[in-house]
Amino acid sequence: MISAQAEEVGKIIGLERICQFITDSGGDCKAGRKIFCEKYPWIINGNCSCHCLDLLIEDIIEKLDWAQDVKKK
Repeated sequence: MISAQAEEVGKIIGLERICQFITDSGGDCKAGRKIFCEKYPWIINGNCSCHCLDLLIEDIIEKLDWAQDVKKK
C-alpha cells in the first residue's frame, strides 16, 4: 500500500522533514496520500502539478478542431 511505503521511507529520512506528499491522481495514489496525510497532518496532500497540467492540456486539445491535426503528427 502506498501509504505504508511512504511511511517506511518517511521514517528513514525523518517524518519531521517531510512537508508535502505528491503523487499522480490515480485512485490508489489519491487514497494513499489521504491516509498518510491524515496520520501526519503537517504534511500537505498534493497532486503532481505536471500530471494535472498534462490532463488539462489533453482535455483542451480534444475540444480544438485545429489541434487534432497537430496531435496526429
